Amino acid sequence: MTAKKSTPAAKSTDLPDEVLPPRPEDLPEQELLPPTPRVEFLSMRTSDLEPVSGQIIIVSRQPGLRRAGVVHPPVAVYADGHFSTDEMDALTKEPLLEVIEVL
Repeated sequence: MTAKKSTPAAKSTDLPDEVLPPRPEDLPEQELLPPTPRVEFLSMRTSDLEPVSGQIIIVSRQPGLRRAGVVHPPVAVYADGHFSTDEMDALTKEPLLEVIEVL
């Protein structure tokens, strides 16, 4: 009778290379880019969007959302009276929009 040689148990690092995630030192060097902002804000540099008393600022948490017949960008400024009373009610009830009335 021939005795079988026992093989040592495989270690967790004995996996094939295609199964293991790449090591940080093996990754190509990449230039780190700043994160993309999720919301654009009004500033004094955007004079075409400078709000004045009576205007309405709408901030959309989901740019491209369509409400009250408008496709909403991340931030927009509308003239007073642009939306009807029913449209304003629908806009203020929408959780993905922040409606700010400029005093």
